[in-house]
Amino acid sequence: MSDCKCVCSFIVSGIVRCTVRWMLLFSLAVIPWAAAWGGESTAHIEIKLYEMGSTQLLYEGSRQEITGDETVTVRTQYRKPGGKTIQSIETVYGKRTLALISHQLEDLRSGLREKIVHAEGKVKIEFREDAKEELETEELRWERNMAVSMTIVPLLRSRWADVQAGKEVEIELLVPSRQEAITFILKKDSAATVKGQAVTVIIMEPDSFIIRLLVDPLFFYMADAAPHRLLQYKGRTSVKKDDGDDQDLRVEYSFGGSK
Repeated sequence: MSDCKCVCSFIVSGIVRCTVRWMLLFSLAVIPWAAAWGGESTAHIEIKLYEMGSTQLLYEGSRQEITGDETVTVRTQYRKPGGKTIQSIETVYGKRTLALISHQLEDLRSGLREKIVHAEGKVKIEFREDAKEELETEELRWERNMAVSMTIVPLLRSRWADVQAGKEVEIELLVPSRQEAITFILKKDSAATVKGQAVTVIIMEPDSFIIRLLVDPLFFYMADAAPHRLLQYKGRTSVKKDDGDDQDLRVEYSFGGSK
């Protein structure tokens, strides 16, 4: 009986050693992959803003898209060529849901400020036109298709098959200056080429006929090849003129590496 116990003990200890060794090897092999799956990555984007229909460069910008396990944080800064930062924006949204979490914009020239926070089924909006004004606040009920400027392209990517099939994508665009959400329709407009790449041109217009009379359409030039990056944009921008007037610009995007 004692010999049996010794043999069994030897076999069990051998199995344990093999199991531990196998688990160690497995963990060493998996850890790099796990880091790649769950780790944070940052994409760098350079932005140039031109006068519409011209090659005159008016502003430059840089953007970081930081993708974590659950959220995407987009940080953007705009400046005059060779000058100081004039506007900064930070938007955070859900990686899988694409739902807005927070959005903040500050213009360093005028003191214009906007802030949107989504929590517990509510959207709180804060806005002021310049540094002399008090913040105006409003609270809205959260709707599934609510969006801000930085979440439009991810939403279009998620509906890419529908866009290519000619279907309309409806969003409720949160507009801090109006303290409300306005319904916009996005749909495929045409095909074109930007920087040698085939793109789909997507037009975005207000759903309301009356607002369409006041607001020109916006155009998104998105690469046909995955991941369908935004290569060019034409239309109203967050960057205002020095006197505070709105302006429509042509915006071009160049993508650097991710790390």
